[in-house]
Amino acid sequence: MASTRDFRALWDFGNPQATESVFRERIADTDVLVEKLLLETQVARTYGLRDRFAEAHALLDAIEANQHTLRDTAAASDLTELHVRCLLERGRVFRSSKCPAEAQPLFVTAANEAQAAGMDELAIDAMHMVALVVPPTEAIQWTTRGFELAQQSIDPNARNWDAPLANNLGWTYHDMGDFVKALAYFEQALAARVRIGKPEPIRIGKYMVARAYRSLQKYDDALQLLLSLDPMDSHGYVHEEIGENYTALGRPSDAKPHFLKAHAVLQHDKSVDAKRLARMLFLTQ
Repeated sequence: MASTRDFRALWDFGNPQATESVFRERIADTDVLVEKLLLETQVARTYGLRDRFAEAHALLDAIEANQHTLRDTAAASDLTELHVRCLLERGRVFRSSKCPAEAQPLFVTAANEAQAAGMDELAIDAMHMVALVVPPTEAIQWTTRGFELAQQSIDPNARNWDAPLANNLGWTYHDMGDFVKALAYFEQALAARVRIGKPEPIRIGKYMVARAYRSLQKYDDALQLLLSLDPMDSHGYVHEEIGENYTALGRPSDAKPHFLKAHAVLQHDKSVDAKRLARMLFLTQ
């Protein structure tokens, strides 16, 4: 296994502008060119997340133009990491700018080169990105490849990818109507999140298992799991799910207060469509 920079620890994905400042401070603090260029790949990523696509591509072009100057001074592993990160971040920019066909070969090359170099975390990240730009059957293959690498890795950062990848596989199988496989992966994701030990992902993991239970018509099992969550920590999605299970059991009076709470929160969530909100409101009557 080859070690790579732990840039993820410096990220606040909810605030890419603040994250840019963090990386620019690190850039200013080092005189080592390869370190500066590696950090700049993350600045490019912050641009992509803010739809500043031309700036992201220009910065990545500049980084790549500087790579040849490092051949006699930087370690081979650093050069490989820099090359992989450039591929990965340019691919992300293409995907964010609705150009998945341009992103796919970059992600594939990044995944293969990182895995060949023993850079497990970068390889898994790239495999996960390939899965986002290919058809569902191919997505399963790439996500499974990343999941298996995560399970085998001795790199803790790579190992912890098993949680989101198992979750992604669960959703993919759920969308395909294979609820048994979906439940199996959601349970693996929950176990991984318990191992990692962060409360919010554990709550989400329990929600996902309960969602699969409902699809399998195991409504009582779903409710037992959902109601075990701290009521003060139950987000709109949890209340919606509790309401749906009570509705399936023919208990509308028990469902109503949960749909009320869900609607109050989720009406402000842009990812929740109008039809879904209308259903919640209707079931509060």
